[in-house]
Amino acid sequence: VEPSQIYEDLTHPSICDSPEYVRKSVKIYSDAYTATNGTHAIVLCTEWDEFITLDYKRIYGNMMKPAYIFDGRKILDHENLLELGFHVQTIGKRLARPVTNRCWSSSSKIV
Repeated sequence: VEPSQIYEDLTHPSICDSPEYVRKSVKIYSDAYTATNGTHAIVLCTEWDEFITLDYKRIYGNMMKPAYIFDGRKILDHENLLELGFHVQTIGKRLARPVTNRCWSSSSKIV
């Protein structure tokens, strides 16, 4: 998809009241490896095959930690992603994973 088409879709008058803000805030990358470099999270909202075959080990290695993947289409190999170290979230499918003690949870103690 051409960048001009992406911006046109994101700034369509029926969904956007501030096209200038979108143009300043949205960065478009030519590949997934560059786009995910130095990030904490990936949000996948498409079933495109190219996202299934990416080298997620390489991607994980270049992301900040903790590294999250939100698989909105449930197309990825979640077991493999968990083994690589990703925190995987989906919509409509619960993944078995270890309990994470977060500092804001009721079971946390301040020392």
